Amino acid sequence: MSQNLYAIIPAAGMGTRLRPATLATPKELLPIFDRPSIDLVLEEIFLSGINHVVIVTSKRKPMIREYLEGRVDESFENWMPKVVQTRGGKLVPKIEFVYQEEALGLGHAVYCASQHRPQSDFAVVLPDDLYFSDPETPALGQLVSSYRDSGQSQLGLMPVSAEELELYGAACLETPEIDSNRSAISALVEKPKRGTSDARHAVVGRYVFSHPINSHLREGEKGLGGEIQLTDAIAKMLASSGGHGVIGVTLQGERIDAGTKVGLLRASIREARARGIPIAL
Repeated sequence: MSQNLYAIIPAAGMGTRLRPATLATPKELLPIFDRPSIDLVLEEIFLSGINHVVIVTSKRKPMIREYLEGRVDESFENWMPKVVQTRGGKLVPKIEFVYQEEALGLGHAVYCASQHRPQSDFAVVLPDDLYFSDPETPALGQLVSSYRDSGQSQLGLMPVSAEELELYGAACLETPEIDSNRSAISALVEKPKRGTSDARHAVVGRYVFSHPINSHLREGEKGLGGEIQLTDAIAKMLASSGGHGVIGVTLQGERIDAGTKVGLLRASIREARARGIPIAL
């Protein structure tokens, strides 16, 4: 097990759900109240004790790199005051950029970053999924803590109804549970059709992987929608380990899908209220 995790942010998508705004501005730079959304994702990563971040982006979105290179050159205290206050100001950020030349799916985006460090364990944070949690226990940090405890890969989970399940990658959990928030995962299904799965937990945008997943990402087989699915690589990793080795963690905190127009608005209101700014609707 590698204790020195790095984090991957897949940010090459064109944000079609947020058009026309994303025709002018990358979705990762759209404001959550008064902060670009990628700032909130990076803040969560840094609060989780990870300082090395690899951002997978597209050459059609140069503004992300331009923005972040400017921020890294500033005072970290001015950019990430919550991180400095919570972690004592000892973290020095390192941000790298990798380009995804073709839109071949989430699994491919992760592989574009991970292939350069095939023996390193890593986290994946989807920038559309925003989590509002206690700074002492950020959503990704909950996975990191379980990873350091067990040495196994971790998936962030959220309970969902049978009707919602077809919108997500679904996780089947083993019994008995490890504890009140953690269970071993026995199987994964990408967006199962209604009535075809008994799973009641969705995989939601936060992962920590041990490096053996790289061999399954490297195979690059296309799945649902003709894309290389991250869920398929996880399922292969499960199968190769005899159905063991991946833990699901039900994340504590409020999740908002900021990849939709309504979600972007909800996240902005949530962020404003968290800072004591009264907003009446």
